[in-house]
Amino acid sequence: MLARIGYRGAALLFFALVCAVYCYSLADAPRPLTESWAWAERVAPLDVWAAAWGAAGAVCVVTAFLVRDGIGFFAMMLVSLFWGVLALTGFLWGGVDRGYLTAAVFLGLSGFVYVIGAGLKGKTLGGDR
Repeated sequence: MLARIGYRGAALLFFALVCAVYCYSLADAPRPLTESWAWAERVAPLDVWAAAWGAAGAVCVVTAFLVRDGIGFFAMMLVSLFWGVLALTGFLWGGVDRGYLTAAVFLGLSGFVYVIGAGLKGKTLGGDR
């Protein structure tokens, strides 16, 4: 059930690129860690976070070529949601000074992925524009 890459497939390949960059940056994190990554490492080793980003990216690449591509959007939504919640908890309880900024970016990304990937598939808002 292969499909030609359309807009959804292209979006998944873009998300895969974002995942690959984050995976690499976490796997090769410079020491000493920034306060946000030190917080992330308190929750789970950075290699685990790198593996999560890498796995999400791999799923995005594979599903970009499939007709049923929803799992790719779900993987990206999930990893960005976890990263956003991690940043928010770091800001609220972990002393991460600008964690709210990372939280806003990644929670917003997670919502955006939901909207374009699964939430409004085939639906329109307010008719044609």
